[in-house]
Amino acid sequence: MSTRDELLKITLKEVAKRGIDGVSLSDIARRVNIKPSSIYAFFESKDALIKESILMGGESKTAPPINIDFNKELKDILLDLYSHYIDKYSDGIKRDYFVVLSKESFTNKEIYKMYENLLYSIESQINLILSLKLSNVDKESEKILALSNVLSYAFVRIMLSAINEGKESAIWDAEDLITSLLCS
Repeated sequence: MSTRDELLKITLKEVAKRGIDGVSLSDIARRVNIKPSSIYAFFESKDALIKESILMGGESKTAPPINIDFNKELKDILLDLYSHYIDKYSDGIKRDYFVVLSKESFTNKEIYKMYENLLYSIESQINLILSLKLSNVDKESEKILALSNVLSYAFVRIMLSAINEGKESAIWDAEDLITSLLCS
């Protein structure tokens, strides 16, 4: 891994841990085994380093593609989707990216927009999957489609649970949520 890539990865991890204001170039440099002034050979400022590290986290292609088996029951399809996102955002660079977005979106407009886009993409995927599964529109499917917004925000809560309490706990949370929504 190049020094530049290592700086980006370490910076994202540090921002996830300490927040933007808590990160110091000295700490980052120490973890990469370079002098703090050497960072300026790669980035013009601390802000530029942080911004690029966050963008790098969002562009990471480490998540497996999602495959949906539409022969399954709706509850099982939704659980598969939850599992996909939990796996995608509970480890490594994607985890750090998600933590940064969720923590810093309250105080940083640019990060808030990235977070909003992430939520929108999750909601769009849920809508698409529900629409494909429920091709015959009836009262039950209309009710479930109306819940897609709730489901997308619930995904985020469950991803936070996966980060904080572990994947197993998050899967149980997902199962409880889906069961209660589909039964109500």
